[in-house]
Amino acid sequence: MNQIGITEAELHAYIDGELEGQRSEVVAGLLNADPTLRKRYAAYSADRDRLRAIYAPLADEPLPARLLRPLIVASAPRRAVWPWAAACATLAAAATILLMLQLGPAATAKDALLAEAMAVRNGTEAPERQLSAADTMAAGADFMEKTLSSPVGVPDLGQEGYQLADLAVYNDHESGRAVQLSYRDGKGHRLTVYLHRPTGADRYEILPERGGKRVCIVENQELSRVMIGEMSEQQMLRIASLSYDALRF
Repeated sequence: MNQIGITEAELHAYIDGELEGQRSEVVAGLLNADPTLRKRYAAYSADRDRLRAIYAPLADEPLPARLLRPLIVASAPRRAVWPWAAACATLAAAATILLMLQLGPAATAKDALLAEAMAVRNGTEAPERQLSAADTMAAGADFMEKTLSSPVGVPDLGQEGYQLADLAVYNDHESGRAVQLSYRDGKGHRLTVYLHRPTGADRYEILPERGGKRVCIVENQELSRVMIGEMSEQQMLRIASLSYDALRF
Protein backbone atom coordinates (compact mmCIF):
# COMPACT_ATOMS: atom_id res chain seq x y z
CA MET A 1 0.00 0.00 0.00
CA ASN A 2 1.37 3.45 -0.87
CA GLN A 3 1.39 6.61 1.19
CA ILE A 4 -2.09 7.68 0.14
CA GLY A 5 -3.72 4.36 0.93
CA ILE A 6 -4.32 2.91 -2.54
CA THR A 7 -2.95 -0.49 -3.43
CA GLU A 8 -1.63 -1.28 -6.90
CA ALA A 9 -4.43 -3.82 -7.27
CA GLU A 10 -7.05 -1.14 -6.53
CA LEU A 11 -5.55 1.27 -9.04
CA HIS A 12 -5.48 -1.40 -11.76
CA ALA A 13 -9.05 -2.41 -10.91
CA TYR A 14 -10.15 1.24 -11.18
CA ILE A 15 -8.47 1.55 -14.59
CA ASP A 16 -10.27 -1.58 -15.77
CA GLY A 17 -13.62 -0.38 -14.41
CA GLU A 18 -13.77 -3.20 -11.88
CA LEU A 19 -13.53 -1.16 -8.66
CA GLU A 20 -16.99 -0.49 -7.31
CA GLY A 21 -18.71 1.37 -4.53
CA GLN A 22 -17.03 3.68 -2.07
CA ARG A 23 -13.47 2.66 -2.97
CA SER A 24 -14.04 3.77 -6.56
CA GLU A 25 -15.18 7.17 -5.33
CA VAL A 26 -12.14 7.40 -3.02
CA VAL A 27 -9.73 6.62 -5.86
CA ALA A 28 -11.44 9.14 -8.16
CA GLY A 29 -11.10 11.83 -5.50
CA LEU A 30 -7.43 11.07 -4.89
CA LEU A 31 -6.71 11.15 -8.60
CA ASN A 32 -8.14 14.65 -8.78
CA ALA A 33 -6.01 15.76 -5.85
CA ASP A 34 -2.68 14.02 -6.52
CA PRO A 35 -0.64 14.81 -9.71
CA THR A 36 1.81 11.94 -9.04
CA LEU A 37 -1.03 9.45 -8.82
CA ARG A 38 -2.52 10.85 -12.04
CA LYS A 39 0.80 10.23 -13.83
CA ARG A 40 0.80 6.59 -12.69
CA TYR A 41 -2.81 6.27 -13.79
CA ALA A 42 -1.98 7.70 -17.22
CA ALA A 43 1.05 5.42 -17.67
CA TYR A 44 -0.88 2.27 -16.73
CA SER A 45 -3.80 3.28 -18.95
CA ALA A 46 -1.45 3.85 -21.88
CA ASP A 47 0.07 0.36 -21.41
CA ARG A 48 -3.39 -1.17 -21.39
CA ASP A 49 -4.55 0.72 -24.47
CA ARG A 50 -1.42 -0.21 -26.39
CA LEU A 51 -1.84 -3.91 -25.66
CA ARG A 52 -5.52 -3.75 -26.56
CA ALA A 53 -4.61 -2.18 -29.91
CA ILE A 54 -2.00 -4.87 -30.59
CA TYR A 55 -4.30 -7.78 -29.87
CA ALA A 56 -7.61 -6.34 -31.06
CA PRO A 57 -7.34 -8.08 -34.49
CA LEU A 58 -7.52 -11.48 -32.79
CA ALA A 59 -11.10 -10.78 -31.71
CA ASP A 60 -12.22 -10.45 -35.33
CA GLU A 61 -10.48 -13.56 -36.67
CA PRO A 62 -12.73 -16.58 -37.36
CA LEU A 63 -12.23 -19.78 -35.46
CA PRO A 64 -9.79 -22.10 -37.25
CA ALA A 65 -11.50 -24.88 -39.19
CA ARG A 66 -9.60 -27.49 -37.22
CA LEU A 67 -11.37 -26.36 -34.04
CA LEU A 68 -14.77 -26.75 -35.64
CA ARG A 69 -14.21 -30.31 -36.80
CA PRO A 70 -15.14 -33.09 -34.37
CA LEU A 71 -12.24 -34.77 -32.68
CA ILE A 72 -11.86 -38.40 -33.67
CA VAL A 73 -9.44 -39.68 -31.10
CA ALA A 74 -11.20 -42.68 -29.62
CA SER A 75 -11.52 -44.36 -32.99
CA ALA A 76 -7.84 -44.06 -33.86
CA PRO A 77 -5.96 -47.41 -33.88
CA ARG A 78 -3.77 -47.96 -30.85
CA ARG A 79 -0.41 -49.65 -30.85
CA ALA A 80 0.49 -52.16 -28.21
CA VAL A 81 2.85 -50.71 -25.60
CA TRP A 82 5.32 -52.33 -23.27
CA PRO A 83 4.38 -52.29 -19.56
CA TRP A 84 7.18 -49.86 -18.68
CA ALA A 85 6.03 -47.41 -21.35
CA ALA A 86 2.46 -47.54 -20.01
CA ALA A 87 3.75 -46.89 -16.50
CA CYS A 88 5.73 -43.85 -17.70
CA ALA A 89 2.67 -42.49 -19.47
CA THR A 90 0.59 -42.93 -16.30
CA LEU A 91 3.17 -41.05 -14.22
CA ALA A 92 3.35 -38.24 -16.77
CA ALA A 93 -0.45 -37.92 -16.79
CA ALA A 94 -0.52 -37.87 -13.00
CA ALA A 95 2.11 -35.11 -12.93
CA THR A 96 0.09 -33.02 -15.39
CA ILE A 97 -3.10 -33.46 -13.34
CA LEU A 98 -1.24 -32.44 -10.19
CA LEU A 99 0.06 -29.30 -11.92
CA MET A 100 -3.45 -28.43 -13.05
CA LEU A 101 -4.81 -28.87 -9.55
CA GLN A 102 -2.12 -26.57 -8.21
CA LEU A 103 -2.95 -23.94 -10.81
CA GLY A 104 -6.68 -24.07 -10.11
CA PRO A 105 -9.63 -23.52 -12.49
CA ALA A 106 -7.53 -21.68 -15.09
CA ALA A 107 -5.64 -24.89 -15.88
CA THR A 108 -8.37 -27.03 -17.40
CA ALA A 109 -7.89 -30.05 -19.63
CA LYS A 110 -7.70 -27.79 -22.69
CA ASP A 111 -4.75 -26.00 -21.14
CA ALA A 112 -2.18 -28.75 -21.55
CA LEU A 113 0.02 -25.99 -22.97
CA LEU A 114 0.05 -24.21 -19.61
CA ALA A 115 0.72 -27.40 -17.66
CA GLU A 116 3.56 -28.21 -20.05
CA ALA A 117 5.11 -24.75 -19.62
CA MET A 118 4.89 -25.03 -15.83
CA ALA A 119 6.50 -28.48 -15.89
CA VAL A 120 9.38 -27.13 -17.96
CA ARG A 121 9.80 -24.08 -15.71
CA ASN A 122 9.76 -26.19 -12.53
CA GLY A 123 12.34 -28.64 -13.89
CA THR A 124 9.94 -31.60 -14.08
CA GLU A 125 10.86 -31.96 -17.75
CA ALA A 126 14.54 -32.43 -18.59
CA PRO A 127 15.84 -30.40 -21.55
CA GLU A 128 17.13 -32.08 -24.66
CA ARG A 129 19.74 -29.34 -25.03
CA GLN A 130 20.72 -26.23 -23.09
CA LEU A 131 22.60 -23.13 -24.26
CA SER A 132 24.04 -20.22 -22.31
CA ALA A 133 23.01 -16.68 -23.16
CA ALA A 134 26.24 -16.14 -25.11
CA ASP A 135 25.80 -19.38 -27.06
CA THR A 136 22.17 -18.48 -27.79
CA MET A 137 23.09 -15.11 -29.25
CA ALA A 138 25.93 -16.68 -31.24
CA ALA A 139 23.58 -19.32 -32.67
CA GLY A 140 21.32 -16.53 -33.89
CA ALA A 141 17.83 -16.44 -35.35
CA ASP A 142 18.52 -19.37 -37.69
CA PHE A 143 18.80 -21.70 -34.71
CA MET A 144 15.46 -20.54 -33.31
CA GLU A 145 13.75 -20.86 -36.68
CA LYS A 146 15.08 -24.37 -37.31
CA THR A 147 14.15 -25.50 -33.80
CA LEU A 148 10.61 -24.11 -33.82
CA SER A 149 9.91 -24.25 -37.57
CA SER A 150 8.89 -20.60 -37.29
CA PRO A 151 10.87 -17.38 -37.96
CA VAL A 152 11.22 -16.04 -34.40
CA GLY A 153 14.01 -14.27 -32.56
CA VAL A 154 15.09 -13.81 -28.95
CA PRO A 155 13.24 -10.88 -27.28
CA ASP A 156 15.39 -8.13 -25.76
CA LEU A 157 13.78 -7.36 -22.39
CA GLY A 158 16.53 -5.09 -21.05
CA GLN A 159 14.12 -2.16 -20.92
CA GLU A 160 12.26 -3.99 -18.15
CA GLY A 161 15.49 -4.98 -16.39
CA TYR A 162 15.56 -8.60 -17.58
CA GLN A 163 18.62 -10.17 -19.21
CA LEU A 164 18.70 -13.52 -21.02
CA ALA A 165 20.20 -16.24 -18.80
CA ASP A 166 19.88 -19.37 -20.94
CA LEU A 167 17.88 -21.25 -23.55
CA ALA A 168 16.71 -24.87 -23.30
CA VAL A 169 15.27 -27.10 -26.02
CA TYR A 170 12.57 -29.70 -25.23
CA ASN A 171 10.46 -32.29 -26.98
CA ASP A 172 6.98 -30.77 -26.87
CA HIS A 173 5.03 -34.04 -26.32
CA GLU A 174 3.23 -33.80 -29.65
CA SER A 175 5.59 -33.08 -32.52
CA GLY A 176 8.70 -31.08 -33.20
CA ARG A 177 10.47 -29.22 -30.41
CA ALA A 178 9.82 -26.48 -27.88
CA VAL A 179 12.09 -23.79 -26.43
CA GLN A 180 12.23 -22.12 -23.03
CA LEU A 181 13.99 -18.77 -22.73
CA SER A 182 14.98 -17.91 -19.15
CA TYR A 183 15.60 -14.32 -18.05
CA ARG A 184 16.75 -12.79 -14.74
CA ASP A 185 16.50 -9.28 -13.38
CA GLY A 186 18.80 -7.51 -10.94
CA LYS A 187 16.81 -8.81 -7.95
CA GLY A 188 17.08 -12.44 -9.03
CA HIS A 189 13.49 -12.66 -10.26
CA ARG A 190 13.06 -15.21 -13.03
CA LEU A 191 10.98 -14.83 -16.17
CA THR A 192 10.49 -17.80 -18.50
CA VAL A 193 9.13 -17.65 -22.06
CA TYR A 194 7.98 -21.06 -23.34
CA LEU A 195 7.58 -21.34 -27.11
CA HIS A 196 6.27 -24.21 -29.19
CA ARG A 197 4.22 -25.11 -32.26
CA PRO A 198 0.73 -23.56 -32.67
CA THR A 199 -2.10 -25.51 -31.04
CA GLY A 200 -4.82 -24.10 -33.28
CA ALA A 201 -6.03 -21.61 -30.66
CA ASP A 202 -6.15 -17.84 -31.03
CA ARG A 203 -6.01 -16.12 -27.66
CA TYR A 204 -4.32 -13.56 -25.47
CA GLU A 205 -4.81 -14.01 -21.74
CA ILE A 206 -3.19 -12.93 -18.48
CA LEU A 207 -4.19 -15.28 -15.66
CA PRO A 208 -4.79 -14.20 -12.04
CA GLU A 209 -1.66 -14.27 -9.91
CA ARG A 210 -1.00 -17.59 -8.16
CA GLY A 211 1.87 -18.37 -5.84
CA GLY A 212 3.46 -15.01 -6.60
CA LYS A 213 3.62 -15.78 -10.34
CA ARG A 214 1.89 -14.06 -13.24
CA VAL A 215 1.13 -16.02 -16.42
CA CYS A 216 0.54 -14.58 -19.90
CA ILE A 217 -0.57 -16.90 -22.74
CA VAL A 218 -0.51 -15.76 -26.35
CA GLU A 219 -1.40 -18.06 -29.24
CA ASN A 220 -2.00 -17.61 -32.94
CA GLN A 221 -1.55 -19.62 -36.12
CA GLU A 222 2.24 -19.17 -36.08
CA LEU A 223 3.32 -19.93 -32.52
CA SER A 224 2.18 -20.64 -28.97
CA ARG A 225 3.93 -18.93 -26.05
CA VAL A 226 3.58 -18.87 -22.28
CA MET A 227 5.33 -16.20 -20.19
CA ILE A 228 5.65 -16.84 -16.45
CA GLY A 229 7.22 -14.44 -13.96
CA GLU A 230 7.06 -12.82 -10.55
CA MET A 231 5.70 -9.43 -11.51
CA SER A 232 2.65 -7.21 -11.67
CA GLU A 233 0.06 -7.47 -14.42
CA GLN A 234 1.18 -4.14 -15.85
CA GLN A 235 4.81 -5.24 -16.10
CA MET A 236 3.70 -8.46 -17.81
CA LEU A 237 1.76 -6.32 -20.29
CA ARG A 238 4.86 -4.26 -20.99
CA ILE A 239 6.98 -7.39 -21.47
CA ALA A 240 4.40 -8.84 -23.85
CA SER A 241 4.57 -5.60 -25.82
CA LEU A 242 8.39 -5.62 -25.92
CA SER A 243 8.31 -9.22 -27.14
CA TYR A 244 5.92 -8.41 -29.98
CA ASP A 245 8.42 -8.01 -32.82
CA ALA A 246 10.76 -10.84 -31.87
CA LEU A 247 7.94 -13.35 -31.35
CA ARG A 248 5.66 -11.99 -34.08
CA PHE A 249 2.63 -11.58 -31.78
